[in-house]
Amino acid sequence: MNRLDAYDKIYEMNNKLYLAAVTDQLTGIYNREGFYRRIKDLIDEFSGGKRKPELGLMFIDLDNFKHYNDTYGHDVGDLVLKEMADIFSGLCEKQGFVCRYGGDEYIIVFFTADKERLKETAKQIYQKIDQADGFEKAISEKLKKQISIRKEQRISCSIGIVLAEDIHGEEEINQMIKRADDLLYSIKTTTKEPIVYRKIVLPEKVTYIIDTLTQHGFEAYAVGGCVRDTMLGRIPMDWDITTSAKPEQVKELFRHTIDTGIQHGTVTVMLDHEGFEVTTYRIDGEYEDARHPKEVQFTSDLLEDLKRRDFTINAMAYNDKDGLVDAFDGVGDLERGVIRCVGAAVERFTEDALRMLRAVRFGAQLGFSIEDETREAIVSLAPNIAKVSAERIQIEMVKLLTSGHPELLRTAYETGLTAVFLPEFDEMMKTPQNNPHHCYSVGEHTLHALMEIQADKVARITMLLHDVAKPMCRTTDEHGVDHFYGHPQEGSLVARKILRRLKFDNDTTDRVCRLILCHDDNPPLQERAVRRAIYRNGVDQYPLLFAVKRADMLAQSAYRREEKTEYLKEYEEIYEQIMAKRQCLSIKELAVTGTDLIADGMQPGKAIGETLKQLLDYVLEHPEDNTKEKLMEQVHNIASPHI
Repeated sequence: MNRLDAYDKIYEMNNKLYLAAVTDQLTGIYNREGFYRRIKDLIDEFSGGKRKPELGLMFIDLDNFKHYNDTYGHDVGDLVLKEMADIFSGLCEKQGFVCRYGGDEYIIVFFTADKERLKETAKQIYQKIDQADGFEKAISEKLKKQISIRKEQRISCSIGIVLAEDIHGEEEINQMIKRADDLLYSIKTTTKEPIVYRKIVLPEKVTYIIDTLTQHGFEAYAVGGCVRDTMLGRIPMDWDITTSAKPEQVKELFRHTIDTGIQHGTVTVMLDHEGFEVTTYRIDGEYEDARHPKEVQFTSDLLEDLKRRDFTINAMAYNDKDGLVDAFDGVGDLERGVIRCVGAAVERFTEDALRMLRAVRFGAQLGFSIEDETREAIVSLAPNIAKVSAERIQIEMVKLLTSGHPELLRTAYETGLTAVFLPEFDEMMKTPQNNPHHCYSVGEHTLHALMEIQADKVARITMLLHDVAKPMCRTTDEHGVDHFYGHPQEGSLVARKILRRLKFDNDTTDRVCRLILCHDDNPPLQERAVRRAIYRNGVDQYPLLFAVKRADMLAQSAYRREEKTEYLKEYEEIYEQIMAKRQCLSIKELAVTGTDLIADGMQPGKAIGETLKQLLDYVLEHPEDNTKEKLMEQVHNIASPHI
């Protein structure tokens, strides 16, 4: 081999090594390392004036990819990853480059910040994916058998788009990636004009209902929350359909229907034990009770029906033939991250006062802000929430509290809503805590505590009300330090009154009130003391009680935080040891029963219960003695006139 050939060989090897370092071996596009190397080259071009310093970035996450992997195996999953990469690369061409960022996540970088161009590319991506029919043909060939993939289970993708001008460094690129990622996964709107695209794939049964109606000459669309949630990448809880067909016409077309709200045009179509509400286009008449219209008028105009809905993001309709009907810029409000009424906010809230609390709730669920006119209308009409039933308020409040942003209960306070349905919270917001353990008012501490506990109904309601009695229990000593003696006990009583007022069920009420009662119970870190605490508080309160105590602590000041954390950790460890040993913590776990005592000669009556209580007290001190022999021996040693 001559020297020139050797140089060529070395060059070829180095090139292969470089390509291996920057290329995703499965798809052939850039890997993460290659992405950042390419970005570095771009930044050099920006600084050298060779390229305009602007970029558009698509962060793409595949939908239903897990279904392919789990159903057909990882080889098919790999095939899908390659096919999707080919689609992205084919549409990108010389406009930018594609990277497999990790797993089923891709990034497309465009050498432009032209919003419309990126929107058009996003549409083309969905067209290509639609044409692929879930890659059924390619998968069938690979598996050597014919497969069929349900429409709603076919591969698709979600696309977060972020635009930036005047880019000077890699950190700005990282911020763009984070913004696009946040947009997809947390639905945050922290950048100017973020865009989210989500292909609407209707379930087969919804498609069947819509197709049946349209085949008989009627219009029909999926409408409302299901459209909104699908566009945000959420799984709809249910699918509602709106149609030009009258209720009696709907009933004629489907074998099994239920007259859910036929006076308002709603019929539930049952398909395989699953219900779908189908509602006739309607115009609502005058509202007389801040909830119900006096009458409804059926219409053949979809837009008239959409006009009556509460918020723009809930006033979108979709079918496969016409695509998305968005007469009030619901998509724009999704992109901007705002809650805005359809038409005049005052009119919408006058029609149904609950919509004011729904605005706050949607803001909390989606991480959105309330548009200024909508917010002002809430402030002016807040007293009208008093006309709404406690049951309806409760439902919205629970949805707000169990959302991703329970702290936005603050918005309900600022707009005057809680002053009507939860005035106790307003008092909490106004009550300071001049104490080294705290750095917030009672109300602000509560809002922070809500963010520190899991999104469970009982857990969140407990945190909302755990300090509800502090305003009435507050005392200030000679040093100006506030104390709140007895607030757990008093708080349990106040919470019960509130929960009954809001029509909560007995089980939720009891669990919350018991947790409030014991949330400040801090036994000595000894097994016997912890056993008694578990008995005192109820074994069923754990381990949620630990979550409550932890959330309470994390919402306090940093004062003695380390000490509190260590205490809680050790408390939980002792609890787990007790549970692992299956130690007796209740009368029903005693090795002796009332029947045993009667067989031993004790007369039926109160004495039985009293003796069992004494035995439990003994066993809490001596868990190793929970045997029938030892306990019967103890019975004979109990000084009691009943034996």
